[in-house]
Amino acid sequence: YSMGGRLALAYAQEFPETLSRLILLAPDGLHQNFWYWFSTQTKAGNYLFRTTMQNPGWLFWLMKWTRKLNLLNESIVKFSHRYLDDPLQRKSLYERWTLFRNFRPYLPGLHKIIHDKPLPTLLVFGHFDRIIPPERSKKITAGNQINTRVIILEAGHRLLKPQFAATIASAIISTGKV
Repeated sequence: YSMGGRLALAYAQEFPETLSRLILLAPDGLHQNFWYWFSTQTKAGNYLFRTTMQNPGWLFWLMKWTRKLNLLNESIVKFSHRYLDDPLQRKSLYERWTLFRNFRPYLPGLHKIIHDKPLPTLLVFGHFDRIIPPERSKKITAGNQINTRVIILEAGHRLLKPQFAATIASAIISTGKV
């Protein structure tokens, strides 16, 4: 799920022979996000990221004003506060992002693995997800309709909620039969 999807994509790329199927829930890594790249791949960005995670006041102020000017979506603000309001969550976020910074899946290669192996693949997204929108799946699903299945739930980015459990479980069970 999410950042774990980045790890799963990198694993699938490196060790496809060990997989019988691939299940991804709103996986990060389907698109190069500028802010993730800047925060984890540059010295200046990593310094700013680390400092912000220690003292996020300026970022809260900026989000408040960009929201008032309609430059930032309300769901992004809510999602950000979910991770940034708590110091332990901020620390965990910084550690996750920097830990996974070198896991950069090569999507054309993954597309080929899914198609040629063939590797049954399930992708689950939230229709209202502004963090990892469903459109991001197109790079690895195009031309792979036989091996891939995309499910779009009436949700945002937070797919691991009880109301979606039965749908996701059913889709996982049937993934070998994509």
